[in-house]
Amino acid sequence: MVAARARDYYDAMAKERQRQSPGRGQSQKGVDKCPPLIDTGKARDQAGKAMGVSGKSVDRASAVLKRGSQELVKAVDAGKVSVARASQLTDYSPEMQRQAVECLAEKSKQGPRMLQMPTKPRQEDGAVEGA
Repeated sequence: MVAARARDYYDAMAKERQRQSPGRGQSQKGVDKCPPLIDTGKARDQAGKAMGVSGKSVDRASAVLKRGSQELVKAVDAGKVSVARASQLTDYSPEMQRQAVECLAEKSKQGPRMLQMPTKPRQEDGAVEGA
């Protein structure tokens, strides 16, 4: 989650690099042709590298921060729910996320291991798949 929060910084750095670049089809002259001294690449990968996680983990954590309920974000921060599981729970409504966190908290009293939740939201009875 820390890497996802740091991602804003790396996104801003990437935008600055884009702004300073000459653009496609335009050549640089002289010393300006030297490669940049700063790392280039995707901001998510840079944030992940700085925090010791993968870029995919940064994407998942970003999804939790953007679409997760406050309870879900707090549960991830507290280590009660994994980032990967929480990112799957963001497909549920905020109320369902809250219920899942409550369920996980109740079950966690029974043992120290991380609990598993369904990976996909259940379809309502009578719902047509793909509609």
